[in-house]
Amino acid sequence: MLSKNFLIGAKCPRDQACTFRSRMAEISHNKRSGSEDSQVQIGPLLYMQTHYAQRIVLRFASRRDATKFFPEASSAVGELDVIEGTLVYDNKCYGDWDIFYIAREFCRTTA
Repeated sequence: MLSKNFLIGAKCPRDQACTFRSRMAEISHNKRSGSEDSQVQIGPLLYMQTHYAQRIVLRFASRRDATKFFPEASSAVGELDVIEGTLVYDNKCYGDWDIFYIAREFCRTTA
C-alpha cells in the first residue's frame, strides 16, 4: 500500500533532470541491508500501475530513462515484483514505496 500519493513540492534528485509533471517512485527500508536509511529514487515516470498487488509496472518517458534503472529494458517499461509485502528491486526487498510529483519550480533543465 502506498503511504503517500503525488506529494506536491518534492525536489528533483541531484543527478537527474526532470520535466514539468514528473513523477518519481521512492523505495526505502531495504530489508537486507539492515539500514533504515536505505532508499532509491526511480524516475521520472509517466505512471505506475499495480497488478493484483503482486507486480508493479513503471512507465518511463523513454527507453533510455528505463535503462538507467532496468539495464536489460527493451522498452520504456520496467517491472517490479511484490513478494511477501515487499517490493523487490536490484535483488533487494524494500518495505515502503511512495509516488510523488515534482512541481515545476523544483525542476531543472538539461543543458
